[in-house]
Amino acid sequence: MSTETLSKPKSKQKNVKTIDTKTYTVGSLFAGIGGICQGFINSGFKIQWANEIDKQACITYRANFSHELIEADITKLNPDTCQKADIIAGGFPCQAFSVAGYRKGFTEILEGHCFLIF
Repeated sequence: MSTETLSKPKSKQKNVKTIDTKTYTVGSLFAGIGGICQGFINSGFKIQWANEIDKQACITYRANFSHELIEADITKLNPDTCQKADIIAGGFPCQAFSVAGYRKGFTEILEGHCFLIF
């Protein structure tokens, strides 16, 4: 592969609109180990808090991030106790669809149901 295909795009692209310089904040639901959060951070956003129910995922998340992680069932999450955020993001709850899980899809009680609500 040539290095030319990996070069960064030119900074003065046409038709690219920029937004103001405010740092937008994010609240993250179904955070998992933080893939979506890391994408937001890499793009200049600040994560205010994240929510995840899986204990093992939370261990990994805490090893990689220092902002607030609410380890709780999303159906029991009280939005009044969360810091305000400009954007609410949500990782797709993959457990009900993953080959590593039972693959019950939308019929699975918790993961499939939460996705439909979200």
